Amino acid sequence: MGNPTPDTRWYLRALGQTRGPYTLEQMRRFVAEEMATVDSPVCIVGGSEWQRLGNALPDLFRAPVHSPKFPAPAGGQAFPPPPMPPSVPTSLLVDAGEAEAWTQGWAKICGILLIGGFCWPLYFSAGPFGGVVVWPWNLLSNSSAGGAFWLLLPLFLGVSSLCIGRFMAGRARTVVLFASSVGTMFLFLSIPLQGGNVGLQEYSDRIPNRGGFGVLALALLMLLSACAIAVGNRLRKGHPDAPLPSHMAGLGGCGLVLAFLVPVAEGWPLIRLFFAGWAWQGAWSVILSMMACLAYGIAAIFSFQRSTDPLPLCGSLSLLARAILIAPPILFLFQILAMGAGELFGTFFMMFLKIFALLYGQLLLAAVGLAAWLDDVLREQEKAGRLRV
Repeated sequence: MGNPTPDTRWYLRALGQTRGPYTLEQMRRFVAEEMATVDSPVCIVGGSEWQRLGNALPDLFRAPVHSPKFPAPAGGQAFPPPPMPPSVPTSLLVDAGEAEAWTQGWAKICGILLIGGFCWPLYFSAGPFGGVVVWPWNLLSNSSAGGAFWLLLPLFLGVSSLCIGRFMAGRARTVVLFASSVGTMFLFLSIPLQGGNVGLQEYSDRIPNRGGFGVLALALLMLLSACAIAVGNRLRKGHPDAPLPSHMAGLGGCGLVLAFLVPVAEGWPLIRLFFAGWAWQGAWSVILSMMACLAYGIAAIFSFQRSTDPLPLCGSLSLLARAILIAPPILFLFQILAMGAGELFGTFFMMFLKIFALLYGQLLLAAVGLAAWLDDVLREQEKAGRLRV
């Protein structure tokens, strides 16, 4: 095959599929990470014969095995001929170094969102507090010890996220990120059930136990389902042959769709709001956001379907996820303007930035921690199996 150059690309047979093409440097990393072995079948782009990796690129191994070509499997069924580029999808195998950088980068983003959301002020442009800017330290100075704890919790989580992403590595980092985020999330979800304990005495009588638990259960179902879809979709891009990612995304889609079909208020499921004129008139921005979430769940159900090329569905789910993250605050602000409440635009704008920064930082951190954790587990399983044909 001649001396390979940095521009030479190779196809690799792994898990019964032809993958690639890969550069020489990528092949070197696969060997170093034990994701390819001396016996892995490879074929140079434009070639027609499969060879052992140890023969094609002997410099990657200490003791190359000499054989003219890779023999046909038992039963006489030879491997299919390598495709001509770019007839196969590019690599779905995510490099371990790239995965570490991805986790560290998102931990930093989530930390910045949480710290920024905490520090962002509120602005009251109308009413008894007209023209007043309220900073977080103003709220802290007028809060009890319990209230100060809840106000400072996002700040603690944001700082912890930055420190964990910077000073920890490997599985320990992923587990701590996920555990800290989920623990904080459950603390916040418990607020409506603690009424008198967290300074919500005036609201505690208005939250019936059954209704409170029902609303919390529905919110928790939607959050966990959306997280499962995002995590499963991320993992499926790097581990398309593993069953866990597709099952996780598919089950998350089922949970998200179920959340719209379960009766909640007065026996009504959320999906009924889509057909209520009064809901469209008074909260069309909320309805559109809910419809996007339902579409996200329906699309995720198709993850159950086995596919040799999951990239189109993964890409569609990623686009829907970005739309769901970006659209709601924009739609809410447009509705405020459409309702003729322009004098309150500044108030709602500052409030939405604070709320969504805190919310997204919290939710994204949980998803990033879980995705990185499971990615590390799947990577170890693939190494143990040595990705043989």
